[in-house]
Amino acid sequence: MTKFEAGVRIERTAEFKISKSDIASGLVETVGNFVLKGWADGGVSGLLSLTKVITSANIEESVEARAWRIVILSFAWSIGHIVDQGAVDKVVAANTLQDVMQNIKNEVENSDYRIDADFLKYPASLNLYNLVKNRFIDELVKRGALRDYEREPTSYKINIAFNRAVFEVWSRRTDYFQPISDIIASPGYDAVRQDAAWLSNSYALKHAFSVAPVFGQSDISLEQLYVPLRAFWQEAKEPDGVKMEPELLDSEIHFTYLEEAIDEWMSNKDDTDWLRLIGGGPGSGKSTSLKAIASKYADRLDWRTLYVPLQHIGISGDLRESVNSYFTWLGGGAFNQPPLSRDSAESGPPFLLIFDGLDELIAPNQAASDVIVGFASKLNSLMLSLQGDSLRQHKVIVSGRLPSFQLATKLIHAPAHGRLEVFGFTPYSDYPEHALNAIETIDQRPEWWKKYSTSKQIDDKVPAAFESSQLEGITHEHLLF
Repeated sequence: MTKFEAGVRIERTAEFKISKSDIASGLVETVGNFVLKGWADGGVSGLLSLTKVITSANIEESVEARAWRIVILSFAWSIGHIVDQGAVDKVVAANTLQDVMQNIKNEVENSDYRIDADFLKYPASLNLYNLVKNRFIDELVKRGALRDYEREPTSYKINIAFNRAVFEVWSRRTDYFQPISDIIASPGYDAVRQDAAWLSNSYALKHAFSVAPVFGQSDISLEQLYVPLRAFWQEAKEPDGVKMEPELLDSEIHFTYLEEAIDEWMSNKDDTDWLRLIGGGPGSGKSTSLKAIASKYADRLDWRTLYVPLQHIGISGDLRESVNSYFTWLGGGAFNQPPLSRDSAESGPPFLLIFDGLDELIAPNQAASDVIVGFASKLNSLMLSLQGDSLRQHKVIVSGRLPSFQLATKLIHAPAHGRLEVFGFTPYSDYPEHALNAIETIDQRPEWWKKYSTSKQIDDKVPAAFESSQLEGITHEHLLF
């Protein structure tokens, strides 16, 4: 029995201790058939076909041959799976994959690729698999079948399918693969469970925004009424050559759409710019906007998004443990293992952590500044531990009502453009004359009413109340609407 401590070498030539014709057409042809003939349908039939192909060769073949066989055919199944999802044309994918396989044979023969214990825990970490996958994606981009910005989401999609294929096939024929491993019978088990939990979490975030009824309504979701929220940030202006205390400085106000500002930040690869603070009054719509952002990034496989309602977690101890406990034990989601585990941080996409409700941490008779200083310290420790576990660029959003937000801007380090204060539907009252065409001058109430009236199938004429200055205090706020 092969011991795994030293690793099992994967040799391209070792696999073919069968006939010469198989070297020329067998495995490469089979790879193409998986994609072209639809065997990898994402269900049981595709996996059964994969099991049959893998175990149809000579049972006397070497352990290296079996290792190569499960890696390459599981990869073929994962490509077939994304073809079935419509991500790539099947003919282009099959031709590209076969070309990559042919071109990579010599490189594999002359290199020392090994399967080790990491493969058993998380199959998509295997260096040989990543070599083939990256070449495949590069070729698709060259051939115009994939856009450059689709590289990362496609890579994560293939990883999830690959983990599942290895786990399912190995589980069905542990007798065949036993010589490869005497550590566990089902490699990829933890990874598959982890992927499934994150997928369930994504569905929950999308459901909360797109399906669940909005407060006070039985048949309308947040998405149906969502109007992108505006925000502003302030930049202190210090007179030339004059040093002044920060509170005495004049400020220049910059207006933006909150979601656009978050999107721009999310695409920023600066690992020192990991925090955004968002503040607004009660009912100002910040939580709705954060749920929209969470739903949007839950739909992307290049991020793992957690929406953390701070009122439901205890942070008396370590923040990472508090988050893990909430999602694993306290009903915060479908996780049966900690979402911020070291494995998740090291092997999966980067995290987007949304902490909503900073003010909810402040109990009666508590000093707000003490609570926020404590949270800031725990948040910094969390980020240090996550970044220590991986090279990924995790991101954090923290929101709160105005008093806690204003304290946080002083006590939690974030760049000036990362301290965003939202405002409601009516035009921002304090803006210069030259800004009459800017976003802060827009009245968003008619846009909201159009969405609401369409959803309720009622008259879309804007109510007269929207024009009443006496009711602005009500019609300004999302919740009061």
